[in-house]
Amino acid sequence: MAAACSGSEKMAKEPLKSNDQWMAEGYLSAMVKHDVNAEAPCNYMIEVKSMGLMEAGEIPKVFMKDGMTVWVKVVPQRRMSICQGSTPAELQDIKKRED
Repeated sequence: MAAACSGSEKMAKEPLKSNDQWMAEGYLSAMVKHDVNAEAPCNYMIEVKSMGLMEAGEIPKVFMKDGMTVWVKVVPQRRMSICQGSTPAELQDIKKRED
């Protein structure tokens, strides 16, 4: 189970870091997207600026807010996509962005 999906509902406060520091640690800038017309797991996905819409599996509930900006570590997967127009990915970590 990925660290981001450990069941904890609390969002840990991260020390303030610059965008360059987050990217140096392997995080990508992203936004949570909610489609009210889609069924799970396609109703919540992550849009990564450099990769497009990612079908990231289970997103912790605390991050299930449409338009929330986040930092993510995702690894694209070589499997068929369940959600139309998305790329399957493993969500390794997710942190709230302080923009």
